Amino acid sequence: MTRAQRATLLSALVALSVGGWLLHSRIHPLKTSPVMVVPIVAAWADTVVVTLLFLSRRSARLAYLLNGLLVIYGITIMTQFGLARTSGMGSFSGLTAMAGDCAILFADFMVGKALFDGYFAEERVGVRPWIFLAPGWWLVHFVLIPAVYVVANTFWR
Repeated sequence: MTRAQRATLLSALVALSVGGWLLHSRIHPLKTSPVMVVPIVAAWADTVVVTLLFLSRRSARLAYLLNGLLVIYGITIMTQFGLARTSGMGSFSGLTAMAGDCAILFADFMVGKALFDGYFAEERVGVRPWIFLAPGWWLVHFVLIPAVYVVANTFWR
């Protein structure tokens, strides 16, 4: 991967993080609830810490892992929040409202994955030293963790 490609992907990563945070802060201002500090801290960790970690090949693995975990937490918490706002069984209006935010988070993850793949493309041919490098591992967590919240919120209200 060239430096220009890496710079473009890093810019996209920052833009997605800041854009998601601005969208979130417009929908849920901090003054409405002190709990809204959690997404602000997560967004700035994604914007600053993950981006700084992706600047170096040595710390790119940690950046990839942290980026993925922040995305999993974000999707899970937004799914829970969307379910808590639904009016009853079969009404998923709260979930559809959160779908755009979840899509931004997933795009953030995919940009991070592209950065990671760019750093380690030659090294990863046929070898996966850590399980979190496998795309299936992330997919399972993106789907199953929010699914647990859907089931629990649907049946144990």
